Amino acid sequence: MRLLFCQSKFKNYAAKTVNQASGPPSRNVFTRQLPALQRRSSPPVRLRAFALCLLSLTGVVFASAKKPTPQDSTEREKELGKEGAKEVESKLKVVDDKAVLAKLAEMCKAIGAASERPLIQYQVKIVDPKVPNAFTLPGGYVYVTKGLLDYTQSDHELAGVLAHEIAHNARFHAMKALAKEKKLQLAQLLALGVGIASGSTSGLNVAVFAQYLTLAIINGFGVEAEGEADQAAIQYLSKTSYNPVGLLTFLERLARDENRRPQGPDPGIFRTHPPTPERIEAAEKEILSLGLPLNRAAVTTVPQAVVEAAPDARLPSVQVKVGKQVLCQLTDGEGKSAQERAEKLVAVFNEVVGQGLRVYEVQIRDGNSRPSLFVRSRLLVDVLSSDADLAGVNQSDLAALWEGNFRKIIWGERINDSY
Repeated sequence: MRLLFCQSKFKNYAAKTVNQASGPPSRNVFTRQLPALQRRSSPPVRLRAFALCLLSLTGVVFASAKKPTPQDSTEREKELGKEGAKEVESKLKVVDDKAVLAKLAEMCKAIGAASERPLIQYQVKIVDPKVPNAFTLPGGYVYVTKGLLDYTQSDHELAGVLAHEIAHNARFHAMKALAKEKKLQLAQLLALGVGIASGSTSGLNVAVFAQYLTLAIINGFGVEAEGEADQAAIQYLSKTSYNPVGLLTFLERLARDENRRPQGPDPGIFRTHPPTPERIEAAEKEILSLGLPLNRAAVTTVPQAVVEAAPDARLPSVQVKVGKQVLCQLTDGEGKSAQERAEKLVAVFNEVVGQGLRVYEVQIRDGNSRPSLFVRSRLLVDVLSSDADLAGVNQSDLAALWEGNFRKIIWGERINDSY
């Protein structure tokens, strides 16, 4: 039987098992390396031999109904991951920070134990690039950049990124991406598979295969795999001491900064893990579906309002501020001091601001002969006539001014609405 006929038949077989690898086989150097098919075996036997070769090579034995998902890395994953790690570390400087590495290792151990493949032994390494990024290789190799360590705002966010990478590993995404890599067509997979299956695992075949593996990872796993890794990561984290909301706040900030990022030669994580509105929305829904509180303030920096004395005021008053921005200035009135009114306002605002507050949720309501500011149906502050007298405007105009100030703070920080 001719090689091209075998390739065509095998492509139909493999497509049902390996996510329908796209593209026709290319006739290149890898095709020419294939040995001639022996006529001693019947076509079905030869077809199954090639199929088993590729399935063993790509680690997708999990697709078979007869074989459960392996709890540990397969030998093929370990071998290819080891070779891929050599490729990565020949190009990127590895940073030896023992304290940080120990923390990362403990985090991966806890998260990995909550995954579908709890026996995988993860090896975490820090690499030098300043751009934030992270990636994983089969066999439990996880790499994070120095830029990522600086970019995350808490261990919860860092754990979210690590859980995402562990999900890529546990769900075989690298192997699937390799099968779909446009530069690695079916004939090339077969050529490499024959070499490995025949015992030639230490020469050019494995090295070249590892190069394609790292190329597939560098090019990213695709939107579907990214979404699946997000969902799995949230599920893993929910079984640990780390807050899954950390992954959400990381994605939201990533999306915000992607919009602001000037185009450059190395987009880093923006290319390999593109943040999209759909990913952010899906992550938020997954957290809520698990019955977990959506409190961003617990995992990242959100704007916190404070009370300060008002300088040179002609009436006893205080200011409510976020950073240098004055949101409102309150006076004594209706049996309460300015300080008491401000502390109540700050308590309500700081409670809800980390829970996905959107600008339209700050609203003016008229009642009791005066306007009031509400946030999510909770009273934020009444606008008193004494407040308006101090500001030199009427109460309605002052309420509109305060509403605008609060909305600007929420919009400026992009608490939940990065797009």
